[in-house]
Amino acid sequence: MNSEAPERSTRLLLMALRREQDVVLCRNRARTIAAALRFDRQQQVRIATAISEIARNAFRYGREATAEFSLAWSRTGANRRITQNFVAIVRDRGPGIGDLPSILAGTYQSKSGMGMGILAAKRLMDSVHIDTEASGTTVRLVQELPKGVDLKPLDLQSIAGEISRSSQAELLDELAAQNQELIATLDQLNIQRAELEKINGELDETNRGVVALYDELETVQRVGRVLASKLDLTALLQAITDATVEVSGAECGGFFRKEPQAQILPVKPLPARSPSPCRILPLSTSTN
Repeated sequence: MNSEAPERSTRLLLMALRREQDVVLCRNRARTIAAALRFDRQQQVRIATAISEIARNAFRYGREATAEFSLAWSRTGANRRITQNFVAIVRDRGPGIGDLPSILAGTYQSKSGMGMGILAAKRLMDSVHIDTEASGTTVRLVQELPKGVDLKPLDLQSIAGEISRSSQAELLDELAAQNQELIATLDQLNIQRAELEKINGELDETNRGVVALYDELETVQRVGRVLASKLDLTALLQAITDATVEVSGAECGGFFRKEPQAQILPVKPLPARSPSPCRILPLSTSTN
């Protein structure tokens, strides 16, 4: 969070929050102003959501609430760089926020959901400063303008005039816009869920392969220990045959040894110890 020293500001709009509709209208105004200040669409939604959350708290828990929107020039950082910031100030004359420290710490438990709007606003804006006492609460939300945007007083006069001419009919537009945002968010969640299911499927397949590989390695290690302990040729060949069938997944198998000068492979193979019985027939050798 940047350390700011406000120098001057230009008010763009001041509105009262007396009805639930005013909260919706406040969100609409916040988004309209953010668009006029050249924030991108995603940032417009973030700003409008943060301000409407604070406005809803002020309307619900306070009295005689107002929302003020302005553009402020501040000096920030060690080099005292001048920045332009969109500032929204929501004031009420309610009883104050008694549990503000625990709310800001994220430890406050509320059945009504009080405090969630404050935490949401802090995540969505550059900075949120709250002054609260028994006579009321003031919340100041700040968002620095996008890089490269430099608004002049004449631009601000035009923006303020356009906002003052807007009508109550925009309430329906705002509700429709919120519905579209909700639909878009749900669509995005569905896409992410499908991608997550695909990734989980690939991970399951990979895990099965890893388990199979470990089984094969365990078999190889077991055969190695058997080979190291077997001195009898028949027992050694039996161990190799059993391990080969297990690793390959074959139903059965056998080990044949061709005697020198023999025309017929011997009928005494070493069948692998497997659940499926093997019927092994003698094979003729090549005459070449």
